[in-house]
Amino acid sequence: MSSTKKINTNALASVKNAYEDLSDQITDIGDDTLDATAAAAIKSGNTAIKATAANTKNMLESFDKYLGDVAAAFKDVDDKLAESIGDPTPNTLKDIKSSDSYKRLVGKKKKK
Repeated sequence: MSSTKKINTNALASVKNAYEDLSDQITDIGDDTLDATAAAAIKSGNTAIKATAANTKNMLESFDKYLGDVAAAFKDVDDKLAESIGDPTPNTLKDIKSSDSYKRLVGKKKKK
């Protein structure tokens, strides 16, 4: 199983818009043929659906902003790494094992 996740931002926007439409389309019942208990239950359900739709819309907006911030942060880090690396192989003929840093790393004393 792959750990790579693909996020479709168009789908996120579509879902957000669908929740906005859903919230706008739900209206309270004005039908006098329903008894008070049924009308109250429907009104309560509509209120819960509207609240859920509003919360989901807000969550999707926050998630979209978060993804944008993450993408910008990755780009910034990538740019800084590329700048700091520069030419990765300026001393290709250097004997690494005779360097002071290698000797310190493996615990050998520097020879003077």
